[in-house]
Amino acid sequence: MKIAKYIILLLALLGVAFVVFITTQPKHFSVTTSFTVNHPKDSVSQFVSDGSKWKSWFNRFESNTENTFTTENDSFKWINENTKGSFSLAKRYQNDSLVQKMNYNGIQGTSKWDFTPNSDSQKTDISWHISGDLSFRWKVVALLNGGIENFFRNKQQNALQEINKQIVDAILFHQVSVTGIITKHETNYVFKKDSVALSDFQKAFSKSKVEVSLFVKQNNIETNGQPFVLVYQNSKYNRFATCYPVTEEIITTTNSKIDAAKLNEFQALKVTFKGNPSFKNEVFTKAKEYLEKNQYTFDEKEFKWLEIHKEEINSKGTVSETIEYYFPVKRKHIPVVSLQDSVQNNTSDQTEIVTTSDSL
Repeated sequence: MKIAKYIILLLALLGVAFVVFITTQPKHFSVTTSFTVNHPKDSVSQFVSDGSKWKSWFNRFESNTENTFTTENDSFKWINENTKGSFSLAKRYQNDSLVQKMNYNGIQGTSKWDFTPNSDSQKTDISWHISGDLSFRWKVVALLNGGIENFFRNKQQNALQEINKQIVDAILFHQVSVTGIITKHETNYVFKKDSVALSDFQKAFSKSKVEVSLFVKQNNIETNGQPFVLVYQNSKYNRFATCYPVTEEIITTTNSKIDAAKLNEFQALKVTFKGNPSFKNEVFTKAKEYLEKNQYTFDEKEFKWLEIHKEEINSKGTVSETIEYYFPVKRKHIPVVSLQDSVQNNTSDQTEIVTTSDSL
């Protein structure tokens, strides 16, 4: 009986000692993990800053395939059967650093990202710093996981490796599909013309799309489909028109910068592009190959091509752009050779061969 009392007393003393030991452990923690990503700084910073992209790599941080994600403005939240939390933007210093408020299953802290160009300008050094305060329960969890620094560092390393993979995959991804020859039907449209350097096209197009869209809304004009771009010139400068299809023909407009016209029906080669715009030249290569094989040629009398820009949500929940290209085309002119001409040509060829043979 005495032995049992001694054992109970010993266990109580050990329990008290354990509680005292845990209580005296540091409350505040700080852990930093670094990684080099194979892409320039600005792109890496923008990728990490975009809360909608966290879905594509956060499963490697929070190792649970049943995570449910929510993105609200600059806040990213998750929940699973064991944990829940959020990362929300506090400050951003251009593309150099990012500071977030962190809540990891009750741990209130700070998540700070630093992006530094590597000596190789095509790479970026990421430094991810997590700090916060631990409750008694979290001090126990930390002890069982070899320290809170070890607990978070493993998560950070897994996540950073996945970020690198996602960025590289996104950079390399591109897809070109050729639909074939179709008929683009007659379309009434309003438009705004621009001429900009190729590097400024996307910015100019976005601005023009807003202006034309606003004009359509202010004048209660009924649209008939998606906005499109007519490209007239594509060398050092891009000369193009941003267009909105409308249901009724418009003769004149009240805006000096916006005009109206009709697009006549035409035969077109449809080619669809998805992915990194750096690979868009493949669209034109495949278009030329298809036309050559099928005895068509480009018909550029009025414009070079028509583009429709679409946004799609992929399987990972991120938004990607798809561009549909419509190239005006016509049948190649193939001279018709009569049977008589063919016979004469064959006779002539035979005579030449004989003559050549005789001369030898």
